[in-house]
Amino acid sequence: MHKQNTSGTAEFCAISVCAFLLFLPFRAIQYDINGIQEAQYIEGGQLLQKNHMLYRPVTYAIYSAARTVGYAGHVLGLLQVVNAILGAIGVGLCYVLCESVVDDSLAALVGAFWLATSFIYWYFSTDAGYIVLAGVFMLGGMVCAVRGRVLPTEISTSLAVLTWQANIFAVPVISTLLKERGLKPATTSWPEGSGEHVVAGFSPRSFRRRVMVAVTTLLLIIAAYVTVGFVQGNHTPTTILHWASIYGDGSAPLPLWGTWAWNRIPAASISALRSIIPILLAARPGELTQHIQLGRIAVDLALIAFLVLLGLAALRADRNALVFLAGYILFLPFIIWWDPYEPKWFLVPNIFLAVFLAASLAPWLGHKYMRVVVLGSVLAIAGTNFVTTIRPRHSRLGPDREIAQCVAEKMTGTDVFVSAEWGWPEYLGYLHDRHSVNLINDGMPAVKNKIQTIRDGGGTVYMLDPATYPQEHIDWLKNQTGLTRDDLLRLFTESRAVMPATSCR
Repeated sequence: MHKQNTSGTAEFCAISVCAFLLFLPFRAIQYDINGIQEAQYIEGGQLLQKNHMLYRPVTYAIYSAARTVGYAGHVLGLLQVVNAILGAIGVGLCYVLCESVVDDSLAALVGAFWLATSFIYWYFSTDAGYIVLAGVFMLGGMVCAVRGRVLPTEISTSLAVLTWQANIFAVPVISTLLKERGLKPATTSWPEGSGEHVVAGFSPRSFRRRVMVAVTTLLLIIAAYVTVGFVQGNHTPTTILHWASIYGDGSAPLPLWGTWAWNRIPAASISALRSIIPILLAARPGELTQHIQLGRIAVDLALIAFLVLLGLAALRADRNALVFLAGYILFLPFIIWWDPYEPKWFLVPNIFLAVFLAASLAPWLGHKYMRVVVLGSVLAIAGTNFVTTIRPRHSRLGPDREIAQCVAEKMTGTDVFVSAEWGWPEYLGYLHDRHSVNLINDGMPAVKNKIQTIRDGGGTVYMLDPATYPQEHIDWLKNQTGLTRDDLLRLFTESRAVMPATSCR
């Protein structure tokens, strides 16, 4: 399918609406705990998080506007709707970007559909979290770049970085994509209909122009951080640099974050796959002869389908496709260093991967049988993600919410639950109005102070029996916080804690 580039407005709108209908009806009720935390901060008016400083002010403004017209619900539900809208806009922009690069509607549709139904993009487009907004700004910057619009490119890319700091790694690639307006893309030696086009020509003039875009973008970002840092009371270059370069509020991050180690590379590789397919649900080869759930076999098939797509793309990748693959690769050192265990960090890199797939698979889509292979593989991934994750997260409370609900029913508003794990305890405060403190996030001194306050007020302290935690979790807890099982047992005894009914676990 070969046609001249147009404005793409009609296609953008149609595809965005279709994506919105894919996201909105399947909003999760198994909430992502980071989304809950963002909702709590927004409702509490804590709007500054310099590592993703734009998200809370934007969503707070939306929340305030919604309340003025009568919205009385929690901000979390509104954030999910906002993410469904943003996710849909992102899919529409992905189509426009792919179509601008390969000038092939079917290939562009494949890239946009693959992104929309990849695990982590679909996951957060039905939940709350800042990473989708970061992706939309990133897509906006790339679309503007391939259309030769300098100022919108600089602004959108700057907003992408202000929404998620790691997007700084995309600035060189986006500036490389900048095309000279009014120039037709030169074709390569590929046969007509292959979908292969050069994004932009190269000349000293265009090189200088791209460098200026990158420099201007960086200056806009620096100006924003200097301004916010000054307002926060940092009035010298040294203090502003220190404020901007540390994580969060300045407290030392857990050893989990910001560490170099060779064993983090395999973990990042697994997270990269998990961002596309829920491979942790896959059946191991030795289990295939046993009686196992069909959904687990579907994950295996989806993994094979993705490897087929990658293999086909690798065989026909050209210079344009490799630019986007480079954009993906540039994020990897940061993810390995910062947190290789969390697949959500791959949402933005997967945008680059989607365009790489669209550009590289375009030649194959011209062949009848290979078109069936490509489309079948993309649909297999989408179907697996829907059946194993998206539909269950929408229709079932899930074990974490069920445990939280059970524990909350044993407590009153004057009690506190002390946790030594992430996950279900995060639901207690926001969904059930129960006090909860976390030894991992808050530390032992702060937890002890909270316990004392609760006991002085006549409340009860609840904890799980430390003996029930598996040794693997205790080892992880000691590595991250220094706390041992004996420390938990001592806290359990000293605080005269009560264990919730074992039926809750």
